Amino acid sequence: SLGKLKSWSTPTLTRKSILVCSQTQNEPPAKANQALSRRQMLGILGISPLFALLGAPRAANAFCGEQSPYWAHFLEWEEKVVAYGDQEIYVRTVGSFKKEKQAGVAPILFIPDIGLSHDYLEPLEALSESNRRLIFYDPLGTGYSSKVDKELSYSEYMQDSVNQVQQVISSVKDLDKFSIFGHGLGASIAIQFADKYPEKVLSLVLESPASQYDSSKLLDYRQLLVSASTKKLPICAEESFQTLNTSVIQRVGVQSGDSTKQFVIGADMKNISALVFTSRGDVLTNLNSKSIDPARNQVVELDDASHTPHLILRNLVLQKTADFLDDVEAKAGFVKPKQ
Repeated sequence: SLGKLKSWSTPTLTRKSILVCSQTQNEPPAKANQALSRRQMLGILGISPLFALLGAPRAANAFCGEQSPYWAHFLEWEEKVVAYGDQEIYVRTVGSFKKEKQAGVAPILFIPDIGLSHDYLEPLEALSESNRRLIFYDPLGTGYSSKVDKELSYSEYMQDSVNQVQQVISSVKDLDKFSIFGHGLGASIAIQFADKYPEKVLSLVLESPASQYDSSKLLDYRQLLVSASTKKLPICAEESFQTLNTSVIQRVGVQSGDSTKQFVIGADMKNISALVFTSRGDVLTNLNSKSIDPARNQVVELDDASHTPHLILRNLVLQKTADFLDDVEAKAGFVKPKQ
């Protein structure tokens, strides 16, 4: 357990620093027993009088391998664990309800791909510039959430994943309708959640959507993060890779031969719009484009952004996502302050 909920505003720290700096009743996970994390160091440098002497942080130690953007030093955030039966789910919320309400925007929840913690989604924190809250979590078996020993079938895994999402959002205060960003198999989980709870979901952003992965194509688990040819992962992707849950991928995320399960956006979600990112260079995604109604949904097909466009073409994904969310919120009656 992380003990009591900890909230911080400036400087920005990561979940690692919460685990290092917080007094807890139980021993923190082994991954937390490290020196100060890269973003903790950035936060300290950002407010330190020595910052000018030390100069800008090296790219490799900064924001997912690049220099930390100015806003990363001033994020409001909180971290906690949420009870899920006798297990715990790690949740990180960026932003505040007060600023979100003043800005007239809606929060967005992020669902990572199968077996991955939320770390590799770090570049998407740039969406906080709109003052919307961003909700990240580590699915059970990944990151700082509890380990999972129970074997689940594909249908059981999907249902359990939907239940985890429900538990996560129920732990966030002042959460009415929200959008969901789902990556890979996380996109299928997002759709199943929206199909079950359509009254809660404002819109969907689906990156490289998939239902299962073909074992003949998933030759290297790095493909889930960038591509098999990438020798060195971006630092935030490396953090997810360090706690990769290969057993759950092998049990429920991979089929032998051609996948018979096709990714489909359910016809019942008539009032929920979706923005879908696909890439011609992504051999893992099995998108059935005929299932997407162009009247209410958008498809952005990229030349070659591998399986994680937000890491390869970050600015494009951020801009398209921000524009989509603004449009959805305007149609839903959200009132933004006059400039």
